[in-house]
Amino acid sequence: VQTCALPISLEKVGYDDSVLPVAHRKFAELDAGIPAVDLAVDVGLFASKGEVRREISGKNSGFRIGGRQITSADFTVTRDLLGGRRVLLVRKGKKNKRMVCFYD
Repeated sequence: VQTCALPISLEKVGYDDSVLPVAHRKFAELDAGIPAVDLAVDVGLFASKGEVRREISGKNSGFRIGGRQITSADFTVTRDLLGGRRVLLVRKGKKNKRMVCFYD
């Protein structure tokens, strides 16, 4: 079981993973880069890569990774996007969110 080091204890604040599902990925995967399209499908935000591409190409795309709006299907998630953190928020619109926790 991989754990994610956060500044607060999730249990103390009554965290419920049904509200914000958490996916775990190896930190080393960021060296080669993780395509945003693949990450979105892997964490369960979208059913298919085609659905992600349609969302990105839409006029008002609500697909964001780490707060950054994704405007290209070629976008790759790297260590630079994390900025020293180990947690990344992946979002589709206002209410569909996933947290990706990177571990060693």
